[in-house]
Amino acid sequence: MTNQADGVRKVIELYYWPAPNGHKITMFLEKTELDCTIHPVNISAGDQFKPEFLAFSPDNRMPASSTAIRPMAANPSPSSNLA
Repeated sequence: MTNQADGVRKVIELYYWPAPNGHKITMFLEKTELDCTIHPVNISAGDQFKPEFLAFSPDNRMPASSTAIRPMAANPSPSSNLA
């Protein structure tokens, strides 16, 4: 994904745990060949309640992104956040 203003290629920071919605967004990213870095968020250990995760996903939902596109957790359709 390239920023139109400065031409810098941005990497999507994806916070994810292998669950149905997480699989959907990773398949989307793979098919669109967008660059991403996956950060595992272990929901069994309660990682989604840690302050660093809640800073960009206040309702503790996943998948989430800290990339300044649009918060992924704010939209029920993960792929619409990257359009």
